[in-house]
Formats: sequence, structure tokens, C-alpha cells
Amino acid sequence: MLYEAWFMTGDGRRQMEEGQRRRVGDQVRFLAETQRAFYADTRAFLKEELGLRCLVGASNWHVTDARLLDALERYTYAATDIIDQHGYFDPPHDGEASSYAVRVGHTFTSRSALRDPSNLPIQTVQVAGKPQMISEIGWPQPNLYRSEGLFLSACYGALQGVDAICHFAINGPSWDQTMKKFALATPSVFGTSPALSLIYRRGYVAETAPVFQEVLDLEALYRLKGSRAVAGQSLEKFRRKDVPKDTRADAKTGVFDPLTCYVGQVTRSFTGNSAEAVEEDLSSFIDRNGTTVRSLNGQLEWDYGAGVLTVRADRAQGAVGFLGAAGTVDCGILKATLENEYGSILLVSLDGTPLAESRRMLLQVMTVDRPYGFHASGGRAEGTITRLGGGPFGVEKIRGRVRLSGKGIDSRNVIPLDENGYEREVDVETERGAGRLGIRLRDNTAYYIIEP
Repeated sequence: MLYEAWFMTGDGRRQMEEGQRRRVGDQVRFLAETQRAFYADTRAFLKEELGLRCLVGASNWHVTDARLLDALERYTYAATDIIDQHGYFDPPHDGEASSYAVRVGHTFTSRSALRDPSNLPIQTVQVAGKPQMISEIGWPQPNLYRSEGLFLSACYGALQGVDAICHFAINGPSWDQTMKKFALATPSVFGTSPALSLIYRRGYVAETAPVFQEVLDLEALYRLKGSRAVAGQSLEKFRRKDVPKDTRADAKTGVFDPLTCYVGQVTRSFTGNSAEAVEEDLSSFIDRNGTTVRSLNGQLEWDYGAGVLTVRADRAQGAVGFLGAAGTVDCGILKATLENEYGSILLVSLDGTPLAESRRMLLQVMTVDRPYGFHASGGRAEGTITRLGGGPFGVEKIRGRVRLSGKGIDSRNVIPLDENGYEREVDVETERGAGRLGIRLRDNTAYYIIEP
């Protein structure tokens, strides 16, 4: 008979004798080979017999014990064209149906992923030589700090070379009018997509070479020797309850530092050729005592103690997080000061040239949002929900200023746009000097075009 799935976890193995462990290893091999063969046969049927002309992926699921089984799961996916995964950042939210809905009477506590980097859905351990995607990712409601989801996904998706990211979920062709558990069409999330889409799709944050590549031997994996490169599984509440507690801890605190994914690419191969292994010394990039992690290319710096991510790239500069306490953030060409507790400021090139030379740039600013009339016992960020409210979503008024520097910047026009990207006929307060342009941000304007 087959052993239960619990026996294929670290806790189960620790309570078995050696003969049982070998028997479970045989079972794991049988399951993995069967699953991989199914994916290979199904791909061949779809592409060779039916003539399907798109990429075929296998699954995107999670295993009970990522340290022991995740590498084998992804190995089975490698029989198809692309490797996929799902993941969520889901802070505390309780009440009837809270795994898929937001209702009056639910309790919640807002949390920022910018202060909790170890177990996020933007970490990927890729299969060497295979395209990688995240076909479902989200920062569910009612968390107040949701705008960071697109920001983190765009920057670290580009850094790690993730080939496609699909955020979950759009519910219709217009802005959301109620608070839904999984929602994108709100100002603080979808409203930040113009500048962030450019960062990801144009590679304004540059992809790095692998900083860690683990070479795995299939026979050892079948014997449940596990793998070192394991990132957090980042499950939402509905699925998280099914994962044994001991394996959740193993996946988060194993010998592999998950912050490695924020330095550069992390990959695995199944060739068994140790000459392919890569393990860079990242001590100068990951500072656990200083609560910071820097990317290999120097374009991203994350201070997770302060909850601030800063972008300093040739074609994109800005920051997201608790900027009110950070003071003026110096990104190079852009120096930004946001008086709101939390928000984002981003300057990107629209013509594809470096910001120092760009003749057309987009300045994008965002704070937090809530449906009109929403109320919770602890304020916007926590407590028991007493009113859900409705449309329209209100954005916290923006309070701040930016200063741009560079040759000829003082002669540029600053054109404010409305939420649909159309020019607004309103004044923008500016301060100009030689090679300097200061802008007082309007409290109700998220986008500005800067051009001659």
C-alpha cells in the first residue's frame, strides 16, 4: 500500500526506521516519475497531435514539505515548456468566509511585505534553461499596504528574469466599486501600473546572472535528501492551513537564505554535474544586522527594518514604503520627500533613454486607498470591519515634493494628468534653478509628464 503524504515530510521521516524511509523513497520516485510522464505525454498530445501553438505549462502547486519535495515537483514540470508558480502575501484576516471574501464583522491587521521579506511570492527558484512565470500573485484585501505588490513584483521580477507575471484578479472592465478579497482595480494597485509596467517589460531593472545555482542529483532527491534552495511558499489562508506546521518552518528557515532572491537569480539544475554549481559570496549584499539587502547590479536597495525599497537605475528611480519616516530619499537624479506615512514615488523614462538624457519622463506618485465610507474599529489599518463602504475608492491626499537634477531639466514642462492619463488644466507649483527642477506635488494628482 502507499504511505500517507505525512510520511513524505521531515516530521514523518524523523519518526520512521531506515527500512521505512527507503520504502517511502521508492514511493516518492514512483509518484514523481508518473507525474512527469503524464505532463510529457499531455504536452505531446496537445502540441504534436492537436497542433497547439502556445506554450504548455504543467502545474503551479505547492508541496507539503518544500525542503524535501519542491525540487522534485519542479523537475516534473520541466517536462513542459514553462515553469509556473502561485503565491500571495496574506496578513491576518479572520471571520466567516475570510479566505475568499471581505465582510462586515471580519477582523484584520494590515502588514507591509516591505518589513517582512523572508516569505514572499516574488521569490523564485528557477529551473536552469526554462522560462519562469508566476501566473497568480496577489496582495489580498483588506490590507492597507497593497500598492507595494506591483512595485515589488516589477522590480524583483525583472531582476530575477521572471518571464511573465499575472496579478490576480481583474473582476471587470472598470474600477472596483466594493472591497473584494482578491482585487486589482483599485487606485493604489492598478493605478500604479503605468510606471511599473515599464520597469518590468522594458527591463529598466536589469536581470542578473545566477548568484546561486544548485546542482541536484535525482537519486538523492528520490531518497528525500532535499535541496538547499527553498524559498517561502507564500500561500493564502485557504491553502496555508493544509501545510504541516513543522514543514512551514523548515521551508522558511532552512540553510538557504531566502534573501538571496533579492540579490539576483537563483536557479537549480538536475544534471548532477557539480561543475555547474554557483554560490557567490553575498556577505556584502545581505546585511542581516543592518536589515538591508542590495541587488547584485546595485539598482535595488531594500531596508526591511525601515520598510523602504529604493530604485536607483539609469531609466527608473524612486522608492516605496514608509517614506514619511524616511525623510528625503536620494535616488540620484530624483530626490523625493513624501510626508504621508506610506506611499510610492517613481520617475521613469518614456522614450527608453537614460533619465539623464530622456526628453520625456513619467513621474508617478501613490499613497493608500479605501472604499468611500469604509470603517473599522482600529482605523483604516486594523480592527473589526463595521462598514465596507463602496465606490469610489478614495486615495489619501498626497503631501510631498520632488527635486530633479540634470542638464536642461530646469526648462522642462510639468504636465499633470488625471487618473485616466489625460492632461489636467491646473497649475503645478515648481521651483527652478540651473540644472534643477523642484515640484510641489498636488494632493490629488498621481501622474505628471515631464518634457520640453
